[in-house]
Amino acid sequence: MTSPPPPFVPRPRFRRGLGASGAVGAVGGTDAVRTVVADIAVPNTAGALVTAALDVLVHAAVVVDSARIDEWTVAQWDRAHAVNVRAAALLVGAAVPHLVAGRHGAVVLFSSVQAQRGLPGSALYASTKGAIESLTRHLAVELGPRGVRVNAVAPGWVPADGTPRVTRYPRSGRAEEVASVVVFLAADGAAWVNGAVLAVDGGVGVVHPVYASPPETVGWSTRMRRRLRRSPTDAIVARLSRSPRGRRPR
Repeated sequence: MTSPPPPFVPRPRFRRGLGASGAVGAVGGTDAVRTVVADIAVPNTAGALVTAALDVLVHAAVVVDSARIDEWTVAQWDRAHAVNVRAAALLVGAAVPHLVAGRHGAVVLFSSVQAQRGLPGSALYASTKGAIESLTRHLAVELGPRGVRVNAVAPGWVPADGTPRVTRYPRSGRAEEVASVVVFLAADGAAWVNGAVLAVDGGVGVVHPVYASPPETVGWSTRMRRRLRRSPTDAIVARLSRSPRGRRPR
């Protein structure tokens, strides 16, 4: 593993990446891992990073900005799209010759459940993920005939350390669960998977709006809210099986 040259001091978000590289090196040997710290928002970075044989490319870098549309700045927009979308496209473009040469190249990009589901204050971030899903499909068609598969994962809520859980499900997602899907898409076992966006969200993307909305917003009584906490499915069935007057239909 090659550490960043002095006087570079890794910032917190870089230290996690360096730790992951160290873990990989512990398994495969330090000679098998090379760590490079770079700003992929800079256009010419992609060409400098991809210079040798390559079988798999995973673009997992992300900028997350939460702001209402009347609050975010042009600088925020440019930065998010530069890292989340443009860098992905440039890295794939730079990697194509190497991936094609290997005959079984794979690209895995990162979308998000927010690309398909609206959330106040997330339009900026979600727009980048919507672009990633479109990019995935088009690149899959373009590069598939050349032996390169392009897929994406769309994680749901996967909190970082210390982030509170905000989901109706018993737990949030784990980074390891998302990583296992990335490994699958990159491996030969997924040789017949191309242009797919795989949701890794615990089912959030298929939840009915009645279930997805907080009980308070759909007129649920205190009694029904208590039942929802105990058994969501039974509570919903009971709610929908009653007449407007609150009586069961005969």
